[in-house]
Amino acid sequence: MLKFLRLYYNYFLVKWGFRKVLPAYFINKIKVADCGEELVQYQGFWVRKRVAAMLKNAHRALPIHFEIKVVSGFRNDAEQNDLRKKFGNKQQVAAESGHASGGAVDVILLYWGKEADCGSGYLDFTSVTPTWSKELSINQKRNRFILYNAMTQAGFVNYPLEWWHFCYGDKMYAAYKFEKQAIYGKATLSWQPDLFKTE
Repeated sequence: MLKFLRLYYNYFLVKWGFRKVLPAYFINKIKVADCGEELVQYQGFWVRKRVAAMLKNAHRALPIHFEIKVVSGFRNDAEQNDLRKKFGNKQQVAAESGHASGGAVDVILLYWGKEADCGSGYLDFTSVTPTWSKELSINQKRNRFILYNAMTQAGFVNYPLEWWHFCYGDKMYAAYKFEKQAIYGKATLSWQPDLFKTE
């Protein structure tokens, strides 16, 4: 009972704005009942089929001349280890598990085909990396809001410490949506024809 109340307490601290993020233990405790959905390619990256459809919807929600560019999707163990070595503790374990599931994507915003100013570059971990950093200019806030709004309208959840990280169906998504279980667990690529679809 005490653990259950602790989970509720942390959830509402985030919901009411007293905490920026849910603690890792909260996210890691989420159970997984993988739905078996296949991986497909979207903009050259592997993601779950539903995620690919949601990305298309997010793109449609953008103002004219804006685009969403995917810069990372599914990551295997070797890719995750390479990032850990490069960034150490800056790369959050909770966010990593989403990439391993195929339910998380890292995205940037383009305007007229060029990267829009969102305050920091992709994987540039600074004080302005959190989605709603107070150090952002008005233009940078506007660009982040355009990206955030399109992605969340499509059904994604943003990881508050990384403006580029969005997820659906993984443990992080379930935690921030306060759902009992995630529908995407750790994914693997295999040489099955059904997996090699392009969206």
